[in-house]
Amino acid sequence: MQQRTVTMPVKRTEVYSRPTWKHMATPCQPPTYNGQMCTRVQVVHEKAYRDIIDHKTAQQMSYDCCSGWSRENPRADACMKREYF
Repeated sequence: MQQRTVTMPVKRTEVYSRPTWKHMATPCQPPTYNGQMCTRVQVVHEKAYRDIIDHKTAQQMSYDCCSGWSRENPRADACMKREYF
């Protein structure tokens, strides 16, 4: 039996604040006699999502078969196949 450290990618979704330019209607400065609205551009922060890949380490056990025995397939946990010489 051997223990080894492996690094595995793990995907997660992150929420972040994204700056965005927005056109805003505001009263003109100086104010006009008829209350006319002017457009200006303003930076606003919107909630956005992005995928992040983290690399996490984990311990993994691997087993070696005794001489004369092997696994029936690579994913098998036990050494149940007898090898004949």
